[in-house]
Amino acid sequence: MYIAKKDNIDELHAVWDSVLYESEDYPVLPLSDSDWKKLGDRASVLVKEHKVDWHVWDLNPHHWGHESFE
Repeated sequence: MYIAKKDNIDELHAVWDSVLYESEDYPVLPLSDSDWKKLGDRASVLVKEHKVDWHVWDLNPHHWGHESFE
């Protein structure tokens, strides 16, 4: 994953946090239609900017639960 290599981040939660905290503003809940559009547009940009090597990440939620339990 691009960001993981760049920042030496090796766990999914840390990667997620590093991407989320790039946002400068957080919408007030409940989200309006314009908030949903803004978040969708931002998500599209993040997907383009942060390419994922899916072979590196374990995307099995059962494994995540076991890891969290340990």
